[in-house]
Amino acid sequence: SPLDFSQLVTDGSTVYTIVTLNPQFATAACGQSSNKPYLDITPHDGYDKVGSLVLPETGLTEISASAFAGCVNLSGTLTLPDGLKTIGSCAFARCTGITKVVNYVPDTVTTLGEGAFIEVPAGGELRLWSVGTITALTGWKSGIESIYFGPALKSMSNAHWAASPFRECTSLVNITFDPGIASATWTGQSVFSGSSNITNEVLDLSGFKSIDAGWGIFSGSKVEKIIFGTGIATLNGESLKGFAELKEVWFAGKPPKSFTNIYTGQSATKVIRTYVQLDYIEDWKPLAQDGVINDYGSTFST
Repeated sequence: SPLDFSQLVTDGSTVYTIVTLNPQFATAACGQSSNKPYLDITPHDGYDKVGSLVLPETGLTEISASAFAGCVNLSGTLTLPDGLKTIGSCAFARCTGITKVVNYVPDTVTTLGEGAFIEVPAGGELRLWSVGTITALTGWKSGIESIYFGPALKSMSNAHWAASPFRECTSLVNITFDPGIASATWTGQSVFSGSSNITNEVLDLSGFKSIDAGWGIFSGSKVEKIIFGTGIATLNGESLKGFAELKEVWFAGKPPKSFTNIYTGQSATKVIRTYVQLDYIEDWKPLAQDGVINDYGSTFST
């Protein structure tokens, strides 16, 4: 029978939180337990439940860490309700029977825990309108087909390529960064490691102020053109390694204050054209002359 929470009701003052269904996942499996107090819902034994998962349409604001982790017998369509604010670490990790997610991260969600959708095969768009921080293994090996990063984005990071937030998402073909993103940072190793079917020809990173990504921010993508905005202040560490089809890099402003050879890892025989605004040509000339741009066949252009 379905694991059905839909009959829960609220008078508007009660806030519901779904707690961990199986105690073994409170501190084990793939997530850590939250110490926040939980209200009104008694833990259910959902690990062996077979069928769909039905959540209440109103009144649910948080799904706790590992709440449904390992519930491999849950299946079909999962609908995440508007009003949800937090999806905890590994909340749906390894729910391998969920084949469709409606409202894949509602716009009201501001906190998305690491590993929330590990190995969930459902496709569709992961819309992260209000999520400010992206951390490790968010959608590792998931069926996500596209990702929209909203204007609230402030940080994307991971400590190691093996913990890449969107590692091995082989169904992922499109990534979009909202033009309202401002002063975001990107650190870590290959956030999209192994997601080799991304087909964006243009990647607009105008909203980032700092990118310091060892081993590159992508691996094996089809991106041909990258755009950096006027606010980019730090650009270091093999950031463009892995862009196998890269042909052009555009800068809208002055050179970043911290700027090391971003073309490291590109083929020495490849020609990558670097474009800058005429207004800032004098600021860029020294970098072209000392080889920061011209290394690895890059051609300095305006």
